[in-house]
Amino acid sequence: MDLVSPHFMVGVVLFDDFELLEVTGPLEILGHLPENFATTLIGQSERPVRSTQGIAIVPDCTLLETPPVDLLIVPGGQGTRTLVNDVEFLAWLNTFGHEADLIASICTGSALLGKAGLLEGYRATSNKRAFDWVQSVAPNVAWEPHARWVADRDRWSSSGIAAGLDMTLALVACLIDESTALELANKIEYGWHTEANWDPFSEGGSPDNDGGSRPVITVFRSRLRSDHQDYEPLAQELESLAREQPGFLSFKTFTADDGERCSIVVFSDAKAQHAWKTLPLHAMAQRRAAKEFYTEFSVQVGEILREVRVQENSQEDAEGAR
Repeated sequence: MDLVSPHFMVGVVLFDDFELLEVTGPLEILGHLPENFATTLIGQSERPVRSTQGIAIVPDCTLLETPPVDLLIVPGGQGTRTLVNDVEFLAWLNTFGHEADLIASICTGSALLGKAGLLEGYRATSNKRAFDWVQSVAPNVAWEPHARWVADRDRWSSSGIAAGLDMTLALVACLIDESTALELANKIEYGWHTEANWDPFSEGGSPDNDGGSRPVITVFRSRLRSDHQDYEPLAQELESLAREQPGFLSFKTFTADDGERCSIVVFSDAKAQHAWKTLPLHAMAQRRAAKEFYTEFSVQVGEILREVRVQENSQEDAEGAR
């Protein structure tokens, strides 16, 4: 039986003074996968929309003519400063955004999502140079000050401008698979930053920052929904391999709030996690039975991270007593 490739309709919002790379970057990446992604450009009217850099793009449709989309991408730019006060646009964004399966913002596009009420109860990030302003626009959002991008369930958000490229490739990895994303990054000769918490541009960061020494999590959700028992041997293999890696802190398999079997592995830092993710078994797990994602999607994940922190504090106290 032939397998049908997943296909997604992607809508990209345009507005006056949008940031050019935040639109053309994702279009470049997704445009290399026409069998998986179709895109439509959404404008407030039929007229060409000019970016901050002066380049004009003609929208495919207006707000009221937009077809249903699976993924809605909202860029940032200087135009967001005006658009956060546009009641009509925000009302459309709220309605249309709730109808999309997945929403992703780039840079200060997250301010628009927050002001439209689409980020309440979610974690998100934004351009660090505009972070205080974004927080003031949407104070009820759990803003992450140190993140290249944040993936929280059906809401994704990236830091400034070029970070949108990294997030878009991560979306490809999530929606299609990681090998496709890696192949695509090589095809366009782009050095993809694969770690969501790598953020040298946040406060205290530097271009040499490797993501810091904070614990890093990876979560696997079982793809074997018809028989979760088949997931258990795979989880045991992943745990055994993880325990052999430097920087390993914790591994636990559990039943999530929605009934799915999941596993979480915690490493001491991004470098340790990356070393584990490059092992052949990790790629095999992706193909066989597990879908990886990076959000703290359930209470259990938070509990496990708290356990790790308690263990670390206990170790530090023991070392201090010596």
